[in-house]
Amino acid sequence: MYVVGQYPRFLKSNWNFLKTVVKKLFEFMHETYPGVMEMAVNTFLRISESCKEEFVIYHNKTEDIHGRHQINETEPYIDELIRKIPQEVNLLENEHKYVFYEAVGHMISCEKDFDRKNYLIEQTLADFWETWETMLREIEMNIDNLKNEKFVENFNFIIQIHERLTFAIGNDFYKGLAKIYMDVLKLYILYSNLITAEIESNGTKVVGHYHIKKVRALKRQILTLVQTFVEKSTDHKLLVEDFIPPLSDVIEDFSSSVADAKEPEVISLFTTITEKLKEDLVDTVPKILELIFNSTLDMITTDFNSFHDHRVNLFKFILAITNHCFGALFKIPPQQFKNVIDCVIWAIKHELPLIFEVGLEAMITILTNVVKSQDIANDFFEVYFIDLLNDIIFVLTDDLHKSGYK
Repeated sequence: MYVVGQYPRFLKSNWNFLKTVVKKLFEFMHETYPGVMEMAVNTFLRISESCKEEFVIYHNKTEDIHGRHQINETEPYIDELIRKIPQEVNLLENEHKYVFYEAVGHMISCEKDFDRKNYLIEQTLADFWETWETMLREIEMNIDNLKNEKFVENFNFIIQIHERLTFAIGNDFYKGLAKIYMDVLKLYILYSNLITAEIESNGTKVVGHYHIKKVRALKRQILTLVQTFVEKSTDHKLLVEDFIPPLSDVIEDFSSSVADAKEPEVISLFTTITEKLKEDLVDTVPKILELIFNSTLDMITTDFNSFHDHRVNLFKFILAITNHCFGALFKIPPQQFKNVIDCVIWAIKHELPLIFEVGLEAMITILTNVVKSQDIANDFFEVYFIDLLNDIIFVLTDDLHKSGYK
């Protein structure tokens, strides 16, 4: 089966054989011998990526590999496949189910009729949405269900299924995502409040406890889902009007959380949003900077090593702003602008190449944009020229930063 999956052109030209291969892979997904399930789902994914168009069309005239005509199909195979998903995946581990649903998503992505595409998405996710609604109702009746490990695991599983489908289908998945989007963000805040309450009662040591780690993994998965959709989206207006505004609660939660409970993926998410929306985000960046930048800066200025992920993500966020919406930096207060410049210099002085190279790139971008306007350049260099010159000479004479010499 693995070898057959390496020949997509042959499979595309022999539909009956392709369908037979897929059904055989489904049989292997019930095989408990080590490695067989993994081989089956990975091969299924590879075939779905390379032959996806074949699964969503009618094969009215089919013939086998011997040239014998077969009975015409009454529906595209994707419909039958979706109906049988529960029985095909019932023995798979969750990590393999994610691969399976991604494969189905690639098939659905090839459906040209938007309404039918949404119908296929709804059929794929109907059981998950029902489970989702049931769990939310139980939480409304008893808030302590938030702490139920089974609830956390089920929420995480459903969100990861949506994330894989988002990755495979792309922008056209927005209606499917919208079905749970607001609930997902509310869930994020509820679990943030749960963590905050635990820390206030028992101290920051609870961040390392098993149940809190599970909850934080769920929060990170929510952020990954949103980030994947932003990356795959091709509709800036949809993002700006419908998907970005509700994230204000997430930013405010990040700002108000204690340092040990801040998720670095929040910064990564807004880096992706900045890279995607570019100048469309100029008016929003000052507020984002106020909430993310200031609260993170307090965490990383005590030394060069604490909160590594937050540190790296913050510098990448600043780089994204300088690259894609530089004008936003002139909409922030002078003191905050100075803090941004100081942060870039801090990055340049860092001993890790991953960080100081990001800082160097950000500084080059800032200087390149500044000199485009004589008035801006005069004001900028009047304030920062001497300090920048001193810091750059300091770095040039430090052997730790040789890889940055260009």
